[in-house]
Amino acid sequence: MAATALLLCGPAHASAEDGKAQREKTVKCVNAEMEKENTARKGKDGHLTDVQLKALQRIVDDEVMKGPLKKPSNDEQKKVLKRIEDAAKKDKDLKDLPMATIDKILVELKEKGAYCEDQN
Repeated sequence: MAATALLLCGPAHASAEDGKAQREKTVKCVNAEMEKENTARKGKDGHLTDVQLKALQRIVDDEVMKGPLKKPSNDEQKKVLKRIEDAAKKDKDLKDLPMATIDKILVELKEKGAYCEDQN
């Protein structure tokens, strides 16, 4: 899932309005991918409740919508993932989620983000 194509791969050629539309498409795709991955984990380690999934999606969506309109460096990618992780730790719906689960989902999010960017 690891959302974040725009955050992790960002489009370098979009205008401000195109950038917003691109981000919205990416958010929609990433959310769908996160839901698919979460459904696949049902009954297994790392499965999120609906409330937890929505909370994590909200955090990721916020990051995608403020993401750069250029391809971020590796350091910028790490900072984005760190901000998502920090926000997840503070979120009332995610605070009881083990950090290992969040980290696993962030790895997936990075992969799914790249997939979603390729779809746009």
